Amino acid sequence: MLDQATLDQASQRLAQGDPAAADALLTRALQTMGARPALQAGQDRLEVVAAVLAAAAQPAMKDSERERLRQQLDTQYRRDPQAMERLERVLRARGRLSAESLQALLLAGKGTAVAAQPAPVATAAAANRPSRPAPRAASAAAPSTAVGTASEDDPLPPVPEGPDPCAGLAGRGQACFDALADARGPMLVVVPGLTGGTPYALSRGEIAVDDFNRYCRASGRCAPQPATTAEQGRLPARNLSLAQAQGYARWLTRATGGWRYRLPTDAEWLHAAQAQQQWKQAPDSNCIAPNASAGNGAPVGVRGREANPWGLVNLTGNVWEWTAGGSVRGGSYASFWSDCTVQAQRPLAGGGQADVGFRVLREVK
Repeated sequence: MLDQATLDQASQRLAQGDPAAADALLTRALQTMGARPALQAGQDRLEVVAAVLAAAAQPAMKDSERERLRQQLDTQYRRDPQAMERLERVLRARGRLSAESLQALLLAGKGTAVAAQPAPVATAAAANRPSRPAPRAASAAAPSTAVGTASEDDPLPPVPEGPDPCAGLAGRGQACFDALADARGPMLVVVPGLTGGTPYALSRGEIAVDDFNRYCRASGRCAPQPATTAEQGRLPARNLSLAQAQGYARWLTRATGGWRYRLPTDAEWLHAAQAQQQWKQAPDSNCIAPNASAGNGAPVGVRGREANPWGLVNLTGNVWEWTAGGSVRGGSYASFWSDCTVQAQRPLAGGGQADVGFRVLREVK
């Protein structure tokens, strides 16, 4: 708790535009409390982020220096994605981060030259595994806009060579993600496979409006959903048909250079939700409270409520979620409490509804 409180104070000072004060605070803490790994890692993290913020104000920076910073930033995401996400929230609240992520902020300084560069190497975030090699990046000749306009009938690219950045994380609640050309893909949680089979990853929460809108802009196959504020962008994308959800997953496969994304089957969804413990419901589920006779609820952000034992959030309530067979699971903000469980299921005809969203499955080697 003391480590986290110190890191939070340092993050606030960085977000206030005083990286020297943030570094001095952590240096004093290390001198006082000794070589604490969390504080040492936090100091390294803030040093890299401070350099990225400075680089964003220098559009004339050499490409070699920007690439060096990009690699350092990717290393920090691999080491502790939750800490990076927490720091980004602080920066965003203070107005220091207007882009979706620090990665996007760093690339934005290159302007139109970004499309001519190779897509960033797909990255994974797993504590204590900074040396894991990254998979082969997507071809430099196919930036995200080109990927987005590929025909639905075109064959998918091959699965990237090399190790899978999401391998070895099953059931540990640790996150991983794949890189897109100018951002990162959905945060993923790896779960053990069905009946001892191959593990697979599910997006930690539902696909957000910002994520779905990136697909719409890249592919031209859908209209972006309203997102005039950062909070709206983090709400679940909804009112989408089964075909639209499947289209997003196919696009994500191409945009990540070949990692296979799809909707989970009903059995895969339920297996991940129950977490081998017959888990049924989050105690803070976003659905109609037990003592209410009706509700005028609304969805909450995809970063969610309390996680299940394997680290997945919003499995009960918020929005129903499509499965590959055309049914939806988990209830929504409009569901009564007794119906707001992972066992809740109903078939749909494939059309979108206001309280239906989706999460994606990513196959793991």
